[in-house]
Amino acid sequence: MFDREERGSKMSIYISAPLLGPALGPIFGGVLTSLLGWRSIFWFLTIISGVTVVVIVFFFRDTFRKERSLVYRDVVAKRLIKLQSHLAEEKQIEKANIQHSEDVEKQICPSESPFADVKISLKDVNPIKPILGVVKQRHNLVILFASALIAAFGFIIGYTSSRTLALKYNFDPLKIGLVNLSYGSGCVVSSFITGWWSDRQYARMKALHGEVYAELRLKNSVYGGLFLPPFILALGWLSHAHVHVAALAVMLFACGCCTTWMYNSLLTYIIDSNVGRSSSATATNSAIRGVFLNYLQSLGDGVTYSVWAGLMVVCELLTLLVYLKGRSWREAAVTLNVKGVKQTT
Repeated sequence: MFDREERGSKMSIYISAPLLGPALGPIFGGVLTSLLGWRSIFWFLTIISGVTVVVIVFFFRDTFRKERSLVYRDVVAKRLIKLQSHLAEEKQIEKANIQHSEDVEKQICPSESPFADVKISLKDVNPIKPILGVVKQRHNLVILFASALIAAFGFIIGYTSSRTLALKYNFDPLKIGLVNLSYGSGCVVSSFITGWWSDRQYARMKALHGEVYAELRLKNSVYGGLFLPPFILALGWLSHAHVHVAALAVMLFACGCCTTWMYNSLLTYIIDSNVGRSSSATATNSAIRGVFLNYLQSLGDGVTYSVWAGLMVVCELLTLLVYLKGRSWREAAVTLNVKGVKQTT
């Protein structure tokens, strides 16, 4: 929907919406549980989900941009092949074939061609092929693994902190929600700041060098990854030592800031580096991150958070690897794809 120059700030708005869950969910859950019992939470979720479905079905406007979709361009190419009857049409086929390059977003929109009215149906869409196209590239595999780790930690910290506050501090659901609000607040604040900063850095690099490649987005994640493991360690061992809850709130806020600091840039990079199939890459990212949810319930706060701090170090190293090698990997993949297209035409 948006060009690269503004994608960082727009992604921050997109990410901030689900991040409101950790910020507001514990409050709503605590109030509902305290006043109406635990069953009221599920009634509340049922009502909200129903309203959301109605809004999406009747009011959501599709934002599909054909000129940026490799799937659409592939369908146009196949239709051209079927319609070819003489040599002149073969030149049109070559122009209509999928363009595997960084400039696909700037290419001619299909609406300027005689095939602008080509309609895509379900029989034209193979959901497996785009996913395979994403995961078979090295930069995607590495960054999706890193993204899955950081997203899994974002999910798990709410559970572990709630468990600690309930068992060690004897807090009721409302008090637990108020403490966990610090983590969600850190996520939301960091989301807007890092999105704005990412676009600012992108514009500055483009002004200096004239050409900006997708891996520059990861520079922010590399910086954020330096601070996250120490904050996780501090949170774990402070919880283990049963210190004042104010210290936990500060560490939760810091962890929320750093987690979103990393994840925002990672997700923006996934979109930037998968031109023409960003929705497939985003969907793959959402599917993979669920694999890494692991509660580690019996190890205690100190050991549990130490393990997660180690995993965040791995995440940082993977991000740094893509930052340094991702561009060459992508260019090699583009060259290989272009050769494959030429061999099939």
